[in-house]
Parts: sequence; C-alpha cells; structure tokens
Amino acid sequence: MQFSNFSRSNDTITVNVFHCPGPLTVICNTVDTVNIGTYNLGTYVLKAVVHLANNSTPDPCSNHNPQDSAYTTFQIILVPGIPEEKLNSGFRVLYHEQENFIEIASELSNYEFTLYSADGKIIESRSLSGRAMIPSHTFSEGIYFYSITQKGNKESGKIRIHR
Repeated sequence: MQFSNFSRSNDTITVNVFHCPGPLTVICNTVDTVNIGTYNLGTYVLKAVVHLANNSTPDPCSNHNPQDSAYTTFQIILVPGIPEEKLNSGFRVLYHEQENFIEIASELSNYEFTLYSADGKIIESRSLSGRAMIPSHTFSEGIYFYSITQKGNKESGKIRIHR
C-alpha cells in the first residue's frame, strides 16, 4: 500500500487504499491496516475502494484509478455480562444504574481514582478516602476503565455504564 485515507458520512465509512504495482507486488505478502478511529454503538457500512496506479511514465505511481471495491456491514455493541470488578486491595467498584453513580467501596484512605474512556481519555480523576460516590449522569453508555492508586500500588479494572 502506498497510502490510504478514509472519510465518514453518517453511518458509512469509506476507506481508500492506493497501491503502486511493481515487481514486489507479486511477492509482498503483507496485510494493509487502516485505522478508522473510534465509533459509538451502532451499525455501520464500510466501503473499501482499491485504487491502482496506471504505471505511466515518468512517475508510474502518480495517477491512481479505482479498480475494485467491496462493502460490508458491522455492528458495535455492548458486551453483556461484564461483572463488577473486585480488587485484591479491598476496593469494590460498582455502577448503580437507577441512581446514576459509581460507588467505590473501600475502608482504605488517601487513594487516587481515575476513570478512562474506551479510547484512553481521562474522564474523571479524584483524590478520595474511604467510600465514595461519583455521579455518572453525564457519562455516555459504554465500557470504561479505571485505576486506583494508593501508596505506590496501582490496581485497575473496567466498568460498564448503561441506562
């Protein structure tokens, strides 16, 4: 693959890959990967378009033309049944759906709680002591990861927010 790009229009993702055929095309046994980012729950149509250069001179890799395309549909869903995490350090992290909060049940003091989105962004970070409640009404549905750090020890887990 010489280069690639992608675009998104509503629920359709179009990936364009550009190849420059040459002597290594026949013996090159690799898989092309194109990162299309992070998406919300839903159904999407993926259209892949392969563009090949026309081998014209003076630059045989300059003029790309679409040669082939394919469509597929995929779905992003929540995985049911992710259990609450019980940490070895005595912490329990629970999501309370009806009350819209995350509970950190602990008898330990002075710890850091950090909540991350699925793409690794920090959503919430707090210094806490003992049992704590974190409102979750502004969080989108999905899987979140958390870490709890106390005195240099770090534990992590995941929690599912759903309504």
